Amino acid sequence: MNLQPRPQTNKKMANTTLPEYVKIFDFASARIKEMCTLAATIDKKHGPTRIYQTLPRNLRRRAMSYNVKRMPRELREQHKKQLLKQGRKPQTKRPSRKFRRRPKRLLDDYTRRKTQGENTWLETHIWHAKRFKISNLWGYRIPTECCCKMKRQIYRKVVKGALVEDISYYNCIELKGKQKFLIDQLSKLTCNECGETFKSQNAIAGEREGNTFLYGANRYPYDAIGPVKFLWKPMAENELNDDCQRVIWIWVHPATHNTIIEQFIDVFGLIKRELDRKRKILDNEFVGNRKKKLKGEASIGVMDVSDTRVSHLMRPVERVQIYDGSGVVLTDLKDTLVRFRLYGPQSTRVLGCVLRMVKLNDDLNELKRKMWNDICDNGLLTELTPRCVLGLEVRDPRLFMPVKKQQPKPNATSGPSMIDLSNDLSRSLLWDEEIREKVTFTQLSDEDINNLRSKRAVPGLELDLGENEPKIPIILIQNPGNRTSGLSPMNFGAGWDLILPSGWGMPFWISLIYNTALPIGLDTSRFINTSRNLPFFPYDFPDTAAGDAIMKFEENEMTERDLKRPTAKRVNYQALKIASPYTFPWKKLINNYSESNDVTENPTDDFFVLRNRQILKKFNFLIEKQQNSSLTELKLTARCLIFVQLKFVSSGIVDRLAMICLPNESDLAAIRRKSYSNITEIPNSKVKNKSEEPIKTTFAKCRKKRKAIRRKMKNLSDEEEIAQMEEKIAEIQPKLQLPDYSQNINISGSCSRQVIGFVTSCQFLLSVGQVSAFGYCVDAGLKQLMSNGEGIVLLRKKTSLNYACAKINIVKAFDWKLLITCGASVNTGVWVHSPKQHNKFA
Repeated sequence: MNLQPRPQTNKKMANTTLPEYVKIFDFASARIKEMCTLAATIDKKHGPTRIYQTLPRNLRRRAMSYNVKRMPRELREQHKKQLLKQGRKPQTKRPSRKFRRRPKRLLDDYTRRKTQGENTWLETHIWHAKRFKISNLWGYRIPTECCCKMKRQIYRKVVKGALVEDISYYNCIELKGKQKFLIDQLSKLTCNECGETFKSQNAIAGEREGNTFLYGANRYPYDAIGPVKFLWKPMAENELNDDCQRVIWIWVHPATHNTIIEQFIDVFGLIKRELDRKRKILDNEFVGNRKKKLKGEASIGVMDVSDTRVSHLMRPVERVQIYDGSGVVLTDLKDTLVRFRLYGPQSTRVLGCVLRMVKLNDDLNELKRKMWNDICDNGLLTELTPRCVLGLEVRDPRLFMPVKKQQPKPNATSGPSMIDLSNDLSRSLLWDEEIREKVTFTQLSDEDINNLRSKRAVPGLELDLGENEPKIPIILIQNPGNRTSGLSPMNFGAGWDLILPSGWGMPFWISLIYNTALPIGLDTSRFINTSRNLPFFPYDFPDTAAGDAIMKFEENEMTERDLKRPTAKRVNYQALKIASPYTFPWKKLINNYSESNDVTENPTDDFFVLRNRQILKKFNFLIEKQQNSSLTELKLTARCLIFVQLKFVSSGIVDRLAMICLPNESDLAAIRRKSYSNITEIPNSKVKNKSEEPIKTTFAKCRKKRKAIRRKMKNLSDEEEIAQMEEKIAEIQPKLQLPDYSQNINISGSCSRQVIGFVTSCQFLLSVGQVSAFGYCVDAGLKQLMSNGEGIVLLRKKTSLNYACAKINIVKAFDWKLLITCGASVNTGVWVHSPKQHNKFA
């Protein structure tokens, strides 16, 4: 049988030959219908029926359903057709500009609102207002959190990428005077036992930034103010002596700004200078032409962006407050400097794309250029000396800003293991006030930059202004990350601080964003601090006035939130045995332990937080070794709080205001069996207690009284009688509100387990997949915990009856900075320092 396949050749077409060429026009016209059908099939959207549904979620806006301009430009026409098919009429323009919502001079309106309001705007406020939730805190409009859900993206960026935060709300105070006199007077506000001070050898030469904690003058350990950062103006080591004139910048939190200014005035004996009414802020040589330009454009309806920025300064107001006396001059540089903070391992490369040094015929500038290029090319961050300072003069980032976002360059294959950071590298022109003002007021406007860019034949090329290019002085400060791998990875949170002259916030901010730095707010920086085992000011500082103020602010918010709910929908805290659901009753808790221990101290005295490093280190050692008998050797007062870290042993989560309790014998037995679900709180009995009148009965009686008074008021006409009735209603009204939690009750014995402290911050850490909490405990409570021999405490939320088990540890390095050890190595890198700095580590 023949199994060969049959030939597939068509006999009719066998002798047909194909032409050598085809006429395109005739070929396409013969198949026009097929091409139209194919094009219609391709354009037909399969799946989403709306154009805006094809966009990624981060580009969708709710206003797209009625506002076509919210769509990307290439999709507007298709979206407009879809709206017309729905029967929606196109919106017509208003006949006149006066019907528009925006004012005629939008920049003038922004300037007025920025300067005249109670809360000052940051330079990046308008950018943040479109993307972040803004809160009024400490006299500023501060971005708190992004409107998008991006917690995991933020964690990936801080571990592998770069984050950026605008912390320009921190205020800078400048002190000038003799070095010995400055150090002697500032030492009255610090304590050597708590860590670094202003006379630290690490920072006295100006090569590194220092950190310390301030107290009231000669009031340690009471009257705590808050943490500060300080930076001495760099000087050569051979010029340093006690009589040399020095300048120091002290960066303070806005919540402590006024308090610290008052302390400096008292310590140095300063008097405020009177304002010279004849001198105006723009009376300088380099802005004389600009003043004429402003006056000339007053009659024209055009106002330059940079001119509008400084036009409100043309009046006799004090831009900076100056105090002097006893050979010391204090200058309040509040809102005259911009400060950005970058986190993440890629922050160096992001800064390398944004900061390009100016070419100058100077040996020092050439040395800085070479050093900065080496750091950027190799992505050096943790290998540098912790908190080292670099002073650079850079170009305007708008001249070479990328058209689209671009990823930083990949890591180099090899790089230097050590760079010599000499004292000269930390010098910067930013210390000079005249140069700062000149750079601010002679800034080119965005319109000028765009006009120069539009004249380029090839779009995207960088601009070169030659000699007219501005030289912007900046200061870079390295921030070290975690020195040990615990709850977060090694070097977690490392990055840079970028300090700029005022007016340059937005150009550098946009350039950082275009180079893939992810913007964050206040809540994210608080999360990063908690992940690094560091307290966050002022939320985790209960012994300061700022911490007490934020506590009262949160108390008012929670009280108002509960008052808006009906009585039946509120949490019954009395049934849950919660003595203080809205605030931290630190004084009451300490007084309870002082009375129980028969301590002869005045119960009205204030408390303090233990920050003595030696005592904390010894206390933690005795707890780890379970040596309860040796705790009496520390001789701690009963009126101190100790900062502790809580690592969860069981499942569960807590929040701020959660209670830290001691376990009883049955709880310890359940913990040994790992049956954590059996540890619960027994709620209050529903049987009426004769000593306490039920809440519902009190509310009912008060309502009846109020209704009776209001009926009488309807028939009254005398104003005096009506006023008397209104006073009676005002007396009854508080009883209809929330229960009074301010009464004198036993906080430590408010529930079945003894309360020894409260949780101030809690976060779920993605690095380890568990909850980490921080709080404060009373010293006497920790001593009682040692008698159990387990070191385990119970945590309970204020809205729950279940307890969670956690291992308690005292934070050894209770500090708002990281401890630095000479010669320590980080991963495979080496800390970089100059040979002269070997003996300067504390």
